[in-house]
Amino acid sequence: MIEPAIEDRFSSAQQSLQALRTPTLPSLESRISDLEISRLLNRNSDRPVTKHQYPQPLGSRIELKKTDSGLKVEIPPTGLRGDGASILSFAIFWNGFLIVWTSMALRSGLFALFSIPFWIIGIGMAYAGLSIVFGKVCLVISDHTFSVDWEVLGFKRHVQGKTQDLRQVELKSSYEVNNQPVMELRLNQGIYVHKFGLGLSRPEKEWLMQEINDFLETWRSRH
Repeated sequence: MIEPAIEDRFSSAQQSLQALRTPTLPSLESRISDLEISRLLNRNSDRPVTKHQYPQPLGSRIELKKTDSGLKVEIPPTGLRGDGASILSFAIFWNGFLIVWTSMALRSGLFALFSIPFWIIGIGMAYAGLSIVFGKVCLVISDHTFSVDWEVLGFKRHVQGKTQDLRQVELKSSYEVNNQPVMELRLNQGIYVHKFGLGLSRPEKEWLMQEINDFLETWRSRH
């Protein structure tokens, strides 16, 4: 009765009252169409998607300094606590047993060659343990270049490159202990991978991965 178009108006007051008492719901096709339009509008919206930000874990000794043009991360040695101490202890036991076994095997000549794979494993475990307990890492990413420095008991290793070649940091398994993966952070630079953070706790690894990746994402949006 009050519709602008004549064909849409009710013919009588009784028909209008009946329509109010029994309202007509929109058809299923109409509702699906409205939902699809709403979904497309939300998908094409320019509103940024907010991501959950993890705070630095309580008790973490990682030092992180981040500005619009640079990021610096310093990971101190963990000391004799956590996974590093257990790995180093097991490596000492493993290599001590190998010394005894190899010295006995040398009396049999070439039989001692079978100990070579076990020595490789033992040396690898000892290096991992020493890196966690006594090693420190410094990662610096500037507007044009980046560098990673590792130091273990005075032995240093340094790599550097262009920031534009960096992709992202991933959390990957390094090895397993009692069928449980021990995770490490991996910074991808083209075909090269730079590993660090093996001795950190899982919350520290996830927080640090988020911080570095957020910085790289912001850097890429400005270049």
